[in-house]
Amino acid sequence: MLGMKRLLFIVLILFSLRATASHIVGGEFELIHIQELDGIERYRYHLNLIYYFDEDHGDQGNKAQDDTIFVRIFRVVDNELMMDNVAIPFSKETPVSYTQPACSYGGIKTTRQFYTTIITLPPARYNDPEGYYVVWERCCRNYTLNNILSFPPPPRPPDIIAAGQTFYLKFPPVVKDGKPFINSSPSDFPPLRDYACPSKPYYTEFGGTDLDGDKLVYSMVTPYTTNSAESYPVIQPEPYPLITWSSTGSFTFSLDRIMGGNPDLKITPDGYLTVTPGYKTGLYVFAVQCEEYRDGVKIGVTRRDFQLYVSSSCPDAEPPQVTGRKLGDTNFTAVNQSLSVSFPNTASDADRCVEIRVYDPDVLKVKDNYQEVITSLKVIPFNFKKDISGLQSQLPATPLLLTQTDDEKIFSICFPDCPYIEGPFQIGVVAFDDACALPLGDTLLINVNIVPPLDNPPVFTPPAVTEVVPEGTIKTWDIHGTDADGDVLVDSIVGVGFNLQDYGMKYSVVSNTPGDYKAQLEWNTNCLTYDFSYRTHVIVKVYLEDQDHCSFKHPAVMTFDLTIDDGDHDPIIYSPTTDRTDTITFKLLRDGPITFDVKAKDVDNDFIVLSLKGIDFNPTDYNVAFPGASGNGDVTSPFSWPLLCAMISQSDKYEFDFQFTAVDNKNRCHIYRADTLDVIVKVELPDNTAPALTIYNSDTHLPVTDTLSYTLGNKISLDLIGRDADVNPVDFLTTDLIEATGNVLPKGYVFTPNNKLAPTNATFVWQPDCSIFENGIFTNRYTFTFKLADDRCLSSLADTSTVFIKIKDVVSTDKNFIPPNVITPNGDGCNEYFALEDFDSPNPKCQPMPLNGSDPDDDPNNYIGLPKDNCVRRFESIRIYNRWGTQVYSSHSRNFRWYASDVSVGVYFYYITYTDKIYKGSVSVLY
Repeated sequence: MLGMKRLLFIVLILFSLRATASHIVGGEFELIHIQELDGIERYRYHLNLIYYFDEDHGDQGNKAQDDTIFVRIFRVVDNELMMDNVAIPFSKETPVSYTQPACSYGGIKTTRQFYTTIITLPPARYNDPEGYYVVWERCCRNYTLNNILSFPPPPRPPDIIAAGQTFYLKFPPVVKDGKPFINSSPSDFPPLRDYACPSKPYYTEFGGTDLDGDKLVYSMVTPYTTNSAESYPVIQPEPYPLITWSSTGSFTFSLDRIMGGNPDLKITPDGYLTVTPGYKTGLYVFAVQCEEYRDGVKIGVTRRDFQLYVSSSCPDAEPPQVTGRKLGDTNFTAVNQSLSVSFPNTASDADRCVEIRVYDPDVLKVKDNYQEVITSLKVIPFNFKKDISGLQSQLPATPLLLTQTDDEKIFSICFPDCPYIEGPFQIGVVAFDDACALPLGDTLLINVNIVPPLDNPPVFTPPAVTEVVPEGTIKTWDIHGTDADGDVLVDSIVGVGFNLQDYGMKYSVVSNTPGDYKAQLEWNTNCLTYDFSYRTHVIVKVYLEDQDHCSFKHPAVMTFDLTIDDGDHDPIIYSPTTDRTDTITFKLLRDGPITFDVKAKDVDNDFIVLSLKGIDFNPTDYNVAFPGASGNGDVTSPFSWPLLCAMISQSDKYEFDFQFTAVDNKNRCHIYRADTLDVIVKVELPDNTAPALTIYNSDTHLPVTDTLSYTLGNKISLDLIGRDADVNPVDFLTTDLIEATGNVLPKGYVFTPNNKLAPTNATFVWQPDCSIFENGIFTNRYTFTFKLADDRCLSSLADTSTVFIKIKDVVSTDKNFIPPNVITPNGDGCNEYFALEDFDSPNPKCQPMPLNGSDPDDDPNNYIGLPKDNCVRRFESIRIYNRWGTQVYSSHSRNFRWYASDVSVGVYFYYITYTDKIYKGSVSVLY
C-alpha cells in the first residue's frame, strides 16, 4: 500500500510539471493614473500586465491562456501586504509584427497578451515615502533557453532548477507632504520584433515613454525566477530569487556575458539595445530595469524580461556604402571616411554642393539575383537642431533599386547660403538596405563650413549711460542706433529685475527707418509718485537687432546704469569700544560678561531703528540682552552677554556673529537706508588643570600604593581625598566608584560619593563577613576603581585611582592547643579559675602564664588559647562534668570563667565544642 501511495505521488508531481506552460517570453506591469473629468482626485489607476507568448518555441501542447491573473501589492519599507489577490482579467491578444515582414521566415512568432483592471489607492493607506510594489509570479520559461537553466520535461537531471518569471513594478506613494503625488509608471514599451543573426549587429529601441515627463534610466539586470516550480507560485514579498546562468564548455553566462556576443548585449541609459551575437544560435533571455526619476529623486522601478532569438537562417548580407566628394573632385571618399567642405560667401548656389554615392556589394551576388534595394535614405543633423527638410527633399525617392548594370546611385546635395548655425555644422547621409532580419546601414558624416554673406551689426551712439539723477526731477535721454547695411531694425527694452512703468520710466520710439533708429527714455524720479523704497539703483538695457539675410542674432546693446539721489544720508552705526567689524575673544570662566554700547546717528535727523540679529543663531537663546532703541537723530542701546557655560555646551557653538543694524526707512522717499556693525565673539575653552585623587588607608593615614591585605574580621576603611589646582574659579569635584570587581562580586561595602568644591573627601568602609567566601575558596581578591572629575565646562578633566584588596579568612589551628589542667581557687590570686581566653593580669607572685590569644603565625609556641573562630570553625560551648557525669558548668562564651566555687576537690572533665570538632580533657581542682 505504501508503494502505491508513493507511485501516485510521483505521478501527480509529473502531471503538475507537465501542465506548467513553457511559453514565457517576458513582459512588464504598467500603473497608469486616471485623470478625473471633474477635477477631483480619486486616486484611481489602470493596472495593466503585458505578457508575451512564444508561439514557435513554447510547449504548444501545454499552452493555456490565463483568463484572469491574481497579483499582490506590498509596502517597500516592511513588506507589509497591502492588497491581496488583485484580479486582472484578460483583455486582448495581438501579434508582434516584424520590422520587415519579408523576413518572417526567421523562426520567431510572438503574441502580446494584455490584461487590465482599475484599482483605487486610498491616500490614507498609500502614503509611505518609500513606496510600494506590485508583483506576479508565473512558471515557466521556454525549456530551450541557451543562457539560463530552465525546466525541461521529464526525464531531467535532478539538479536543474525551474526558471519562471517574477513580474515586478515599484511605484511611489499617492501623496507626498500632504499633497497628491500624481504619477504614472513608464509605459508603451516595445517588444523585440526581430531575430538576430550570428556575428551581425542587432539594434532596437527598447525604451518606453513616461506620461509625466519623468526621466527614465535603463540598465541590464539579472532576471528574476520564481519561488517554486508551480504554475502559479504563492506570491511572496521581496527579495526574489535570481535565475541560474548556464555554462557551455568552459564558457559561463553572466550579467556581463548574457549572450557571449562581441560586443555583448547592452542597453544605453536612454533605452537603445545593441548586441553582436556570437556564433551559437538559439534563445537568450535577459532583463532590463527602468528607473524613474523626478527632480533627481528615484520614484519608481519597472523590470521587464524578454528573450532574443539568434537564427541560423540569416542570409549572408553586407551593408550599403555611402561615400561623398566635393564638386570637381574625381574620387569619392573611402568607406567609413568623413567628408569636409568649405564654401566662401561668394559661392553660387550651384557651387555650394557635394556629390553622394550609394553602393551595395550585395548587388554582385547571384543569391541576391544581382540586385539590392536601398529601403531608406535620410539626412540627419548631428551638432544642431534645425529643420533640414530642404536637404532631405534633394535625396532620391526610396526604395531605390540597384542592379548589376546600375550598381550605384550618385546624386547631389546643395546647401543654402546661410549656414544652419554660425560656424561649421555636421550632417549625416544615411542609407539602409533590405537585409534580414534588420536592415544594414551606413552613414557618411559631412562637415560643412559656409561663410555667411557679409553683414554689419547695428550700433548705438553712445553705447552706455551711467548717471545719478536727483530725486524729484524728470530726466530724458536720446537714443540713436544705426545699421551700415540699411537693414530693418527691431528693438526691445528690458528693465533688469523691474518693470519700467512701476519706476516712472517711459520709453518712446521717435523714428525707425531702415538703417536708422531714434528713441527716448524718460524717467520721473518723484518719490511721492513712484515707490523707490526697495530700489534706488536700476539698470535698463535697450536691444537693437537688424533683420539681416541670415537672421543671426548680434544685437547692439545700450545700457543705462541709473541711481536716484534723494539727498538723504545713510545712518551710521558704531560702538565706542569696538571697531566697525570687531572680533572679541572670550575665555569661558575667566572673563566677565561682555558689555558695550551700540550707537547710531542720522545727520538728517530721520527716525532710525537700532536692532540686533544673530547670524545663524538666535541671541535670545543664549541669554543675550540687547533691548534695541529707536528715535530721531541719535539712539543708543546697551549690549550685555554673561556667556553662560551651560548654553555653550548645549549648542556646541563657539563662534557668534552679532549683527547690529540701524535702519532709516521713514525718510521722505521711504528709501531703505541702513548701516551694520558686526561683532564676532570667539569663545575659547577655559584653562583647566586635571584634579588629583589620593586614597589613604584610614588606619595608617598613609596613601595606598600597594595591595591591601586584610584578615576577615578587620574593618576596611579608606579616605578618598580630591584636590584641584584651579582657583579662578574653584571647580566642583565629584568622586564616584566606577568599577567594583573580584573573583566573588563584592557586596556589603559602603561608599559615600560627594560633589562639592575642591578639596573633597569621600569614604569607603567595608566590614566583610563569611558570606564573601564561595566554593570553598577563602582568599578573595578585589579591585575598586574610583574616579574624581571636575565640572569645568567644555574642558572637564578627571583622575582615576584603583585599589587592590586581598581578604583572607582567619587562620584557626589547634596545633599547640594545650589547656591548663589544674586550678587552685584558694584566694591567693593565682590560678583562681579555669579559662582559655583573655586572662586577667597575673599576680606578680604567680608563675607567669603563657600569653593567650596570640597569633600562632607569629608565635606558635606561645599559644594555649582556644583555636580562633573563622568561616569554617567556630566556638559553640564548653561543658564541665564531675566524675559521676553530672554537668557542673556550661558556657557559650569564649571568655568563660569557671571558678569552681561550689565543687569539691577532684578531677573534672570538660567538652569544648566547635562547629567542626569537640575537644575533650580534664582539669583538677586543688586548694
